[in-house]
Amino acid sequence: MPLATSNTPVAAASNAGPDGGVWQAFKPGTTQVLASSATTAATMSAVVGTTLVRLWATADAYVEIAASPTVTSAASMPISSGQAEYFVVNPDHKVSVRGVSASANVHVTPAATVL
Repeated sequence: MPLATSNTPVAAASNAGPDGGVWQAFKPGTTQVLASSATTAATMSAVVGTTLVRLWATADAYVEIAASPTVTSAASMPISSGQAEYFVVNPDHKVSVRGVSASANVHVTPAATVL
């Protein structure tokens, strides 16, 4: 059973795995690394360009995804280090990040829009 039915064409797919469980996969696009600190945010220079992104951080970080994102410790979503997070986004949005208490490199990988 698919997890999502409206995504970038052929960018993401999910299906029942061999043991009956659900697995999800997508073809990765070009990864951009956003280097931030606990006091300085980093924002993508170009828009995401697809509707699915994967984020992976080297340290706990705050994340904001919007057309003009402003990341703050009070209102932005925290993500944990070392764990991949997947987000459905608007193609014209950007990702902005800031480390929670230290420097954080956040790897932003958009789904490729063609196979």
